[in-house]
Amino acid sequence: MKYLFWGVVPVVLLLSSHLLAQPPVRFDEKVRNDFFAGFQGDAERMERGMKACEEILKAEPEHAEAMVWQGAGLNFQAGQMMSRGNVEKGLPLWQKSLAQMDKAVQIAPNSIGVRVPRASVLIPTSRFVPESMRKDLAKRAVADMEFVYGKRKDNLAKMSVHRRGEVLMGLAESYIRAGEPEKATPILKQVIETSPDSEYAKEAQRWLMPGEDERFYHNCIGCHVKE
Repeated sequence: MKYLFWGVVPVVLLLSSHLLAQPPVRFDEKVRNDFFAGFQGDAERMERGMKACEEILKAEPEHAEAMVWQGAGLNFQAGQMMSRGNVEKGLPLWQKSLAQMDKAVQIAPNSIGVRVPRASVLIPTSRFVPESMRKDLAKRAVADMEFVYGKRKDNLAKMSVHRRGEVLMGLAESYIRAGEPEKATPILKQVIETSPDSEYAKEAQRWLMPGEDERFYHNCIGCHVKE
């Protein structure tokens, strides 16, 4: 089994900060910068983000957002172990990370602040795992992104191109990874119709062309653009 997917998790996880639209101060705003730095190799910042989640979970064991972010951190750490050949320790930790993120969703199924981080890990992970695991992970990502889309669809026209594009492209890739490309087609057409001159539209057009599914890798476009 090859473990190649953790390198792209940080890129996609960045979209969480642009899809979450909850009252301030959002939990992700307290920890995301440390986690993002950690995903880029800053072990000290990763430790700080994980510690912040741990402290909250000690006081509130069912704090779903702290739980899902900590799960994302565990997922990354597991990937680092396995990429160095330590599958014996890395694989159980990876399984623990998935279970923890799943538990967070079970606790708070109606929280975008929980659903988006989990999907942001599961989507890139599903790109590189064996087929036997891919659809299971992708179906969970589909559930998350369908929830987000359901919450946002009535206001898509009012959203920025970036926010709208991340919702739609995330949902489209989830469908493709889950083996339901027919569901992705109308979503990709919606991207083109709602943001015709954007990078998202160009990407959607490429995805609609016949070809190999290696093209279907959406990474957050313009994450650091202030909106």
